[in-house]
Amino acid sequence: MDLSPELVLALLAYLPRGVLLIDLNQSEPTVFYANAVPAGAGGGLMGPRPLASLLGWPPGGAQMADFLLRVSAKQPVTLSVTLGDRPINMQLMPLPSPAGSARYLIGLEAVVPEIEQALPAMSRPLIVRDDRLTGLLHEDLFKEFFIRDFQIAARDKHALLLLILDIDALGAYNNTFGRDAGDGLIKMVGRALKSGLRRGSDLLARSEGGTFMALGIGQTPAQALVHAGQLAARVRDLHIHHPRSGVSSTVSLSIGLTHWSPKRDAGVKRTPEQMLTDAKVALQQSREGGRNRASLVCWPAD
Repeated sequence: MDLSPELVLALLAYLPRGVLLIDLNQSEPTVFYANAVPAGAGGGLMGPRPLASLLGWPPGGAQMADFLLRVSAKQPVTLSVTLGDRPINMQLMPLPSPAGSARYLIGLEAVVPEIEQALPAMSRPLIVRDDRLTGLLHEDLFKEFFIRDFQIAARDKHALLLLILDIDALGAYNNTFGRDAGDGLIKMVGRALKSGLRRGSDLLARSEGGTFMALGIGQTPAQALVHAGQLAARVRDLHIHHPRSGVSSTVSLSIGLTHWSPKRDAGVKRTPEQMLTDAKVALQQSREGGRNRASLVCWPAD
């Protein structure tokens, strides 16, 4: 079967890790394609852009000359490329032409092996990109992004925030209004939460039932709690009647969030799995505390 260029690019767009295609036929190497992953979840495909600008190199400088020399020798090169608002390590490999010279490069996002080995279940190969009901990220793909952002946070020493948000008494809502109404509720809550994300690089996924997961960077613990409160308020502002909620006359959320500050981490090697466990513990605290509230677990503890 012959694949058209359009179909090939569509397939690349759905890969769970970053992909670059680089044209060496120009006077300056040019990135002419990047899938949506390195540009941030929900980001579009990136148009033509000089490779030097992504690397922070001066055009025609010695760094680019050395890079092209290694590429001409058909050597793989690993570089830190800035896409969206974050640096990503890419392994660039030549794609030889029939004449034997490299005219194009393909760049694949590098993965830290230690993280993959520590979390085999969270880094398994992905098939589904979007949640069928809400159109948000699928939970498996969210966890792939989470592992990547955790690596970047550990390297760059910036804070990371993970939230688990659960619709209160969804089962009672389904029993009262029916399963179709419950699915409609989940969609409306998902849209409200997505509209409340702080920046384009923030992530949101549906986990299961009426549970959502969100990921953000660069907040303090106090700011994280404020952000959680704002997300909860967006859902309350929908004014969806819930006569059997037990905690509110309208639909509400219980939220568990965990905040990790690598700058303050006293040498203890945290993992994404530990952050996820902390967020679940915080969610349970909110449920046991009466629901319709947010609870925070920090690392290191304040």
